[in-house]
Amino acid sequence: MPLAPRSVILPLDDLRQVVEQGAVLFLLHDNTLALNHLLLELTAGESLSTRLDNVLPQQDLPRLTAAIGHFLARNPPVGGMYDILRGGDGQTLSHISPALAHLRAWLIEADMALCVDISLRQLVGFGIGLTPSADDFILGILLVLDSCRADKYQTLSSLLPSLLTRTTDISAAMLANGCAGHYSHHFSRLVTAPIDDIEQTLKQVAEYGHSSGHDMLCGAHFALAALHA
Repeated sequence: MPLAPRSVILPLDDLRQVVEQGAVLFLLHDNTLALNHLLLELTAGESLSTRLDNVLPQQDLPRLTAAIGHFLARNPPVGGMYDILRGGDGQTLSHISPALAHLRAWLIEADMALCVDISLRQLVGFGIGLTPSADDFILGILLVLDSCRADKYQTLSSLLPSLLTRTTDISAAMLANGCAGHYSHHFSRLVTAPIDDIEQTLKQVAEYGHSSGHDMLCGAHFALAALHA
């Protein structure tokens, strides 16, 4: 799941095996979740941090940027940010290209102010999915800035909360967590796991939703490429 914290990773390929529409989840004895015939002992699982406790050294970031770029080009989902950024939908790209250009310039320039009206207001809530593509894209930018540019992260994370009413509830929760420095386990490993493990991490993130994980990776690559332009 891309949401964090308060998330659980289960050894199931399809939750519909155990969850039906209208099913009720019960908390038993303060440490066990009951769902139909399934019992989940909360104390039996491994607790994982949703914060970036350790991050890749700066010298690994160019390699990370290249690895994400190569991965994104392989079988990108239709209608996601990769499609949009490469002009797959010319009308869509023309609608948000000024916002993306401003955001990229802000990432590159150390002293440039980020204009909400030009950039973020045009992006938040834009795109397909329960978590719109541009929101997933922004989360990728947040993750990168949180890992290596605290000043830019502070600016972006302080401006986003006032715009979250423009998107879906689930996406607003995702971005609010990102603004508080919380990310899903697999996604955070993008900047915390050893660089030699990056291919496995990319595959796990890309499995989020139809295009959500891929859109997050697009945002991370966008930020990394701009910061090291």
